[in-house]
Amino acid sequence: MEKNGIDTFEDMLKYYTDIISLISDSTDDFIYVWDIKNDRLYLSPSITEHYNINLHHTFCSLNDWLKLIYAADAQAIQQDFELIKSGKIHSHNTEYRVINKKKEKIWVSCRGKCVPDNAVIPSLMVGRISENAVCQKSDRITGLLNLTQLSTDFSKIIQKHTHVYLLIIGIDNFKNVNEKYGKLFGDYVLKIFSSIIEEHMSESEHVYRLDGDKFGILFFTKKKEIIKTFYQRVKFKFIESCMSLDENVYCSISAGCSVYPQDSSKFDELLKYAESSLSLAKTTGKSNLIFFSIKNYKKQQFQLELHDELLYSIKNNFQGFSIFYQPQVYFPQKTLHGAEALLRWTSKKYGPISPEKFIPILEQTGLILPVGNWVLKESMKQCKIWRKTFPDFRISINLSYIQLKGDNLVNVIAQYLEELELSGDAVTLELTESVQLQNFFYFNQKFYLLSQKGISIAIDDFGTGYSSLSYLKYLNVDIIKIDKCFINEIQNSEYNYKLVNSIIDLAHTVGIEVCVEGTETFDEIHTLENLSPDHIQGFYYGKPVNTEEFTKQYISISKEKKDSLFSSHTEEKKKKVPSSKNINPNNFLNMIESLDEIIYVSDPKNYSLYYINKLGRKLTGVYDYKGRKCYEVLQGRTTPCDFCTNHLIRKNNFYSWEYNNPYLQRHFILRDKLIPWDGTLARMEIAIDITEKENLSTLTKEKLKMENAIVRCFQLLVEYEDLDYALKAVLRNICEFHQASRGLIFEINPAESTYSNTYEWARKDVPEQIQNLQDKDLNLICEWMDKFMKKETILIDDVKHLQSSSPKGFEEMQLQNISSILITPIFEGDSIKGFIRIDNPEYLSTDYTFLNTISYVIVSEIKQRKLSDSLFYMSYHDALTGLYNRNCYTHDIDDLKSRNLITIGIIFADVNGLKKVNDQKGHDAGDILIKEVASILKSIFQYYEIYRIGGDEFVCMCPNIPEDEFLQNVKKAQEIFQHHPSCSVSIGYVWSDENIDVNKLISSADQLMYKNKQDYYKNNEKYNIK
Repeated sequence: MEKNGIDTFEDMLKYYTDIISLISDSTDDFIYVWDIKNDRLYLSPSITEHYNINLHHTFCSLNDWLKLIYAADAQAIQQDFELIKSGKIHSHNTEYRVINKKKEKIWVSCRGKCVPDNAVIPSLMVGRISENAVCQKSDRITGLLNLTQLSTDFSKIIQKHTHVYLLIIGIDNFKNVNEKYGKLFGDYVLKIFSSIIEEHMSESEHVYRLDGDKFGILFFTKKKEIIKTFYQRVKFKFIESCMSLDENVYCSISAGCSVYPQDSSKFDELLKYAESSLSLAKTTGKSNLIFFSIKNYKKQQFQLELHDELLYSIKNNFQGFSIFYQPQVYFPQKTLHGAEALLRWTSKKYGPISPEKFIPILEQTGLILPVGNWVLKESMKQCKIWRKTFPDFRISINLSYIQLKGDNLVNVIAQYLEELELSGDAVTLELTESVQLQNFFYFNQKFYLLSQKGISIAIDDFGTGYSSLSYLKYLNVDIIKIDKCFINEIQNSEYNYKLVNSIIDLAHTVGIEVCVEGTETFDEIHTLENLSPDHIQGFYYGKPVNTEEFTKQYISISKEKKDSLFSSHTEEKKKKVPSSKNINPNNFLNMIESLDEIIYVSDPKNYSLYYINKLGRKLTGVYDYKGRKCYEVLQGRTTPCDFCTNHLIRKNNFYSWEYNNPYLQRHFILRDKLIPWDGTLARMEIAIDITEKENLSTLTKEKLKMENAIVRCFQLLVEYEDLDYALKAVLRNICEFHQASRGLIFEINPAESTYSNTYEWARKDVPEQIQNLQDKDLNLICEWMDKFMKKETILIDDVKHLQSSSPKGFEEMQLQNISSILITPIFEGDSIKGFIRIDNPEYLSTDYTFLNTISYVIVSEIKQRKLSDSLFYMSYHDALTGLYNRNCYTHDIDDLKSRNLITIGIIFADVNGLKKVNDQKGHDAGDILIKEVASILKSIFQYYEIYRIGGDEFVCMCPNIPEDEFLQNVKKAQEIFQHHPSCSVSIGYVWSDENIDVNKLISSADQLMYKNKQDYYKNNEKYNIK
């Protein structure tokens, strides 16, 4: 074993461990010597700053290091080391993940080689552990390998496996998570997701983070079911994990999958196909797994081609776009009311494209905004021309939901009206997605602003969202358009007849007009005459045509033709249909027997009942009704009703009225009409029971008002980044809802048994109290606290009631000029954190849902923002010293490069002898030394940014500092450290005012510091390494 004076194993070990000491400071890698014989692993001392490992006299055991290796990688690495121990292999070169002090998974490259000797079993291995060697191939947030490594690994994997699935998973709506909760929370979600993926993978499978919210996984199987099962398990586990963080955080996943070599043998194509499938999964409802198919891919490519061509058309003065017009007819007058403008587009490559294909592309890409504005202006321009002939002509223009959400819509329309000198009452705007009526409280304000211009608002496709009926009373709309799916064959559909009848009736009750779409036959028109819609639109009266054809058919014609243009359609058909004087009672009764409205038929002269349907019989309790009087059975009277409508009813139209029936104790909307009945005219009445709706009307209005206020609070919390401004705005919103003078948020300090006002809003004429309400004794509100613990909201309508039970509390209220208060507790889980107090509320409701909901929102927001602030602070600050850290340093360097600097001074400082202090006195003593250095630097460079970028390294950046001030501060620092009893620091510094290159200046300062450090150790032999 003789080599360069090395005679024994101990000499050789000392030789290599001395090398560790010599070169550790000059490299970012960690040098190691593994004494295989004695199971000792000698490591660069600086490794303890990154990893939780204790070095006893500069060494630890191999097992100590293995404990730090990420569980999924540990077994393979341990097997590798066992092979080295046994002498079967003599070198080590692999990459694996290690858990650092921040609990992050860090990829490292570990290389080593056994030192040659004559023994079969090697005695020593020397090598290095490097973070930098792998950083370009790994993801900082999740600790997974990245796309670069996926590409490299794939090339190797297909040499061993004949069948490989590439699965790409994306988190749905992840952008919303980042925007709502902050990027730090989003990063945490990514870490959770990556852990869940790894939990469900086998050892042979590989996972990578590609970019954003996308992850790639390689499966070596031929069974598609394995991929499906994996996806479902990961999806449900991820949803569950996110909701455990916050019940409002719902995150699902979508996935796309391609397979080698079936779909392609080239990695780039497989990646493209999998991403294409993922994109399809996201655009077709999300939370779905789609395997690649060439059919879907070609469809997507077709859509991409259409998008490019649409964009070209828009940029070239909307080339290829046109507007067709379909007539809308007054009903039953059968005269022209106006037209609906319908967008059409012709592709240069594919010819005319259906709106169902190109409009979704416009909406998904935002191109609907310029196209929508073009349609608005062109349609209004054409309307202006046609109104010269038809003064009352109205144009209906479809609006996309995206347009309606835009901030500038009202101003754009007002500008067009002014430019064209067109009256607003010529325009009707149609909201195309009826499903968005769920957001009517958001849209109502815009509807109102548009109505101030004289513009009418129509809801298109009404009926497809049947639940929207309950909103009709509260919508600021003028017209609803019943979708054609309910009109088709309406004469043969009892359900559709009933539904359309209810919609028309309810709309007319609240003053909203009804337009029926999609009428194509005379029988449909004839049936609709009994239901009395206001307008009709459909192929029966005219198909959509271009401007020239519409003008020719409907505008440039004689007055006589105009008057008979649409009525002639119906009259001609009526001549061909044999008339019937009577309704066949049997057929009629079969149709109405099971309807949900009460229907009866009676003699209008003697009031005898001919018929009552099933619901009417059940409600009145009269089953033997024939021959009995209607006023007796239905009103409980012995004489005819003095409010009888017999003298008002006609054959052609229903007479509608409303009545509260005291006998049946129900509230009805009534529709009366004369009908032919066995050779005579009979009275038919349809009674629609709206009792529950009327009883709930006031409550519904209150709930709607409350919902608006809650939504506004959410909007305010989103709008304001500053928590103080956000919560003041929320308190103002609460006070406006309750018509109160002041709103306050109190937070409880259980350790001190006090409560303090932390946020307040008050009207201008009301003094703020926040300065007077700090550290108040909880005993003052002990009665409230008992109720708070039961999660009760407290209403004190007159504070004089406190005079006897709580004299101090009463005195407090008097000093604050309070006559009544509303108070609700703020809970986090089962722990009370504070309360909201509303002073002098004038609007009081027994439903405290609003305050209870807002209290939850407030505590969640405070918690979230404090967590976010804390995480943000931690990500940019050093925990030990409070200085900025390396992460912030890296960020700020980029910022400095982009700034127009006049001058800059840079200081690098390195603590001398820190290792010795740590070794001899312990790390606590070392921490005290580091904090002392930080404190000195802060006292001198208090107006500039100071960073701790490593264990013993500090940097100070002084942008735009005068040279004499900078040099004076440096001199002061040098003098303090030179004479300090325990702090010895090497300093390198540069200052520049011309051709500033931040990177070069940093390098220069670092080199000068390093030179001073070498001089220090050279002049202090006790630190020299022999």
